[in-house]
Amino acid sequence: MQENEELEALLSLAKEDEEADARFIRELFLADIYFLGEVVGEEDDEDPDAQISVVEWQTVSGYHFVPAFTSLRMLEQGVSQDQPYVKVRAGDFLEAVKGNIVSINPGSALERVISMEEAEILLSIYKPKVIKTTTVLKKSKTEKPRRPVKMGAKKSGRSKTCRKT
Repeated sequence: MQENEELEALLSLAKEDEEADARFIRELFLADIYFLGEVVGEEDDEDPDAQISVVEWQTVSGYHFVPAFTSLRMLEQGVSQDQPYVKVRAGDFLEAVKGNIVSINPGSALERVISMEEAEILLSIYKPKVIKTTTVLKKSKTEKPRRPVKMGAKKSGRSKTCRKT
């Protein structure tokens, strides 16, 4: 069985069924997902103040969002160039990027956008317990679209790079 196959099947059903969407959200909060970014500075799994740089994308129309992926397969399909990525529990990730729109599997048939308002409601219901603080730093217009985010979540290993072949 492929990684997060059941979660992706629920996401497919959620497109047309509100009950499946609610189940998908519950399962999503407990699942590991991938996001584009990397650990900044020391990569110590025991450091609750570890900094993680999170990539933000922008559409042609100026819509900003943070991309995340349900599986490595979805990440590889969604990214057109080599990008560092980190695997983390989805609920922890949503807490860390609170105040941003998140697109799960952007550009795919399994895309699910979580608005800032929806994320606030979901986080109040499914509050992760491991996040201590969140700090999002503003980026200048000339920088790459990255936001260092302070996460207290335990990371699953070092950041890796998605390589396109």
